[in-house]
Amino acid sequence: MENFCHGDKVWDVSQFWNTSTPIFNRCFQRSIPIIVPAIFLWPLAFFSICRNLSRSPPRLSTTAIPPNLYNVSRQLAVAAIILVSVVQFIFDLWHYIVPDPFHQPSPADLTGSLVNALTWTLFAFLLHLHRLYGFHTSSLAWLFTFLSFTLALPTVYMYARFYGNDAILRDIFKSGVNSWSPVDMALFAAHFGLVLFVFLLTCFADVKPVTSDAKKNDIDSNGQLKPLIDRQDSTEATLVECPESSASFLSFITFWWFNSLAITGFKKTLTLGDLWALKEEDTTQFIAPRFDRAWTSQVKFTPEEVALYAKTAASNGAPAIEMLSSNGLAVAFSSQKKKGKVQQHPGTVTTLLKTFGWSFALGVLYKLAHDLLMFVNPQLLKVFITFISTPSSPTWHGFVLAALFFLTATVQSLIINVYFHLMYSTGMRIRTALTSAIYRKSLTLSNAARRTTTTGAIQNLMSVDISKIADLLTYINLIWSAPLQVLLTMYFLWAELGPSVIAGALVLVGMIPLNGWISTVQQRKQKEQMIQKDERIKVISEILNGIRVLKLYAWVSIFV
Repeated sequence: MENFCHGDKVWDVSQFWNTSTPIFNRCFQRSIPIIVPAIFLWPLAFFSICRNLSRSPPRLSTTAIPPNLYNVSRQLAVAAIILVSVVQFIFDLWHYIVPDPFHQPSPADLTGSLVNALTWTLFAFLLHLHRLYGFHTSSLAWLFTFLSFTLALPTVYMYARFYGNDAILRDIFKSGVNSWSPVDMALFAAHFGLVLFVFLLTCFADVKPVTSDAKKNDIDSNGQLKPLIDRQDSTEATLVECPESSASFLSFITFWWFNSLAITGFKKTLTLGDLWALKEEDTTQFIAPRFDRAWTSQVKFTPEEVALYAKTAASNGAPAIEMLSSNGLAVAFSSQKKKGKVQQHPGTVTTLLKTFGWSFALGVLYKLAHDLLMFVNPQLLKVFITFISTPSSPTWHGFVLAALFFLTATVQSLIINVYFHLMYSTGMRIRTALTSAIYRKSLTLSNAARRTTTTGAIQNLMSVDISKIADLLTYINLIWSAPLQVLLTMYFLWAELGPSVIAGALVLVGMIPLNGWISTVQQRKQKEQMIQKDERIKVISEILNGIRVLKLYAWVSIFV
């Protein structure tokens, strides 16, 4: 790495931390602010691109966001950044071939300029693809521009000190491998200004795409959908559109979109007209077909079943599988051999994973990031105690540690709030999918199946059991999160206390059998309680049916 930077180090602790004022050398400036955002963007961008291209091609008339001042200016700014990076690469390459005593670019300079140009080119393509597929905001775009802007601040700090007549910096950067030429400064100033401009734009959201279901009278003068309450063809709608569906990523992670409802509730009592309509992805008409498609994808139909539903679908003008998915028609699934194996009944867990697996995986990443950040503050506290106990430590160390305390707590709070919001939303969608499936299945039960179950059992499934599944989703990550936290805690405590940690570990291990026994007893009692609930609902149903018979036959006077 030192040859890569002409004998310089990427991270020189003696120049950065162990000094009265931090110094970032040229190797750091031309590598870290470029390589780190590139490492972040490239794998995630390729994953996003492949995932989008694997879907059906976008219909430009219905899904694409039309060109407007926002997305055109953002693309032009990104194109300008690419142009600046290309000019920087040509400038460094020329001086690398033709040596100049006042400007000696290293291979790190050439690599940094080239990687920067390629990274921003990929970013421009990603923005264009998101516009075609109707993504009005992008978490990946915001995080990438935030990283690019934040990591460029040390270079801004160094330029400010250099032009502030800092004698130390002028001796270091006036010539040789660390030299700064006026062209370097001008190109960096243009690059940093454009990155800041793009970052500010990504803090806001583009307009939402207009789907084919929207009519011309539902569009306002800005090209956006009018609130449901203002649409001319909305006779039943009395709720306004949820602002979360059109919020930017920054508004989403800070829950800024919720402020309007909170302020309204503070000023007056909320009424139905103040509430928002459900987002499209939270409605049953959106969730149930997705669940059914995941369910039917596991099913091997017999020829008789295919013929039956083909006949039913032909009378309604729809394909057989679509009729099954959208209308929830019952199927007597039968086991069949498929490639030497027996095709079993579809699994509920497998279907839920196929339908909501990506949301759950994203929640796992949020939870992992939060758990890791929990151990950052104790380490910072250890460094802070060392700083206080050392009077000769530079003052700026304390400011840096205070800023890190604040940033760590802020990011941790944002991540855990977004995690719970995502898990509760996913749990609600799972509850919607299962309730819809059970309700539609109960309407198509055969007489033989009705004799094996009761109305109370079905009602308990929809009201109690499904609610427990939805509530479980929020805390199911504790299966791996709790052991991870315990292991990390034991590791850091061992570094501080040594073998004394074993006593606390033994207490934790000793509590496991007790907790297991309590959970077993609780589960047995809950099962007994559910049986009693089923019996109670069955008795109440029989009583109500008897009362209905007495009323229908006018036998009330006889039994009174």
